[in-house]
Amino acid sequence: MDSKPVWAYNWCYFFAVIGVASLITGIASLSLYKKMGTALIVASVIAALIQAATAFTLFYMCRSSLQPNISY
Repeated sequence: MDSKPVWAYNWCYFFAVIGVASLITGIASLSLYKKMGTALIVASVIAALIQAATAFTLFYMCRSSLQPNISY
């Protein structure tokens, strides 16, 4: 139970992909400015930035906690 799976370290990139997708979604929502209005665009961009920050934080935490042991 205490040993880390070999594949887990590389699967942390899942969180990085979610972060990038969130940023792209936030930028894409700016193109809907005329249809949605200012308040919804601002809320959408803020939500995308929060989601991206959370995903990149999870990526950092995952990579740092599952780092393979290097013995010299």
